[in-house]
Amino acid sequence: RRPAGLATVPVAAEYVPTMVRAGTVLFKKMRRRRSSGAQIGDPYTVEVYTNPVTNSATGRIFVDDFNSYDYKEGQFVYLTMDCAGTSCSSKPLSIQAKSVPENESKGRNWPAAGTQVQGQLPATKQVNLAVERVVLIGLQTAPTKVTFEKDGQETDLHFTTRPCGGLVCA
Repeated sequence: RRPAGLATVPVAAEYVPTMVRAGTVLFKKMRRRRSSGAQIGDPYTVEVYTNPVTNSATGRIFVDDFNSYDYKEGQFVYLTMDCAGTSCSSKPLSIQAKSVPENESKGRNWPAAGTQVQGQLPATKQVNLAVERVVLIGLQTAPTKVTFEKDGQETDLHFTTRPCGGLVCA
């Protein structure tokens, strides 16, 4: 964690620094592959960079099938993840449809321009949505328990912590 202002960071071919604003949630595919196309089925790592002043973070992710224009028909997932205090939650977002040129719309079921569209991926394409790991960076105190809740069902999760710049990372 660095104070605001100018920072000089050494750079090498093996190491590229990343600057992330406090209060941000990033969704990353961490497995090294020869190309991004090979990462399609890989799970996500969610990195939560907590803002120490507000004790919160937020981020968005848009996922489609990585292959077609079916997102124009609503085949996508667009989520926001909000973390505040001791919990994180996600909810779906919608996007506003744009006009599509007539020559592109033949035989397609695209929504009218200006329509709010909340996407949904078909079940066969949802393998791309798995979360493998959640990394919490910048916590004020170490958690004593981490759980995942879905449909009222709560599951305890394994977690580790380590100090990071005077704060806690889990």
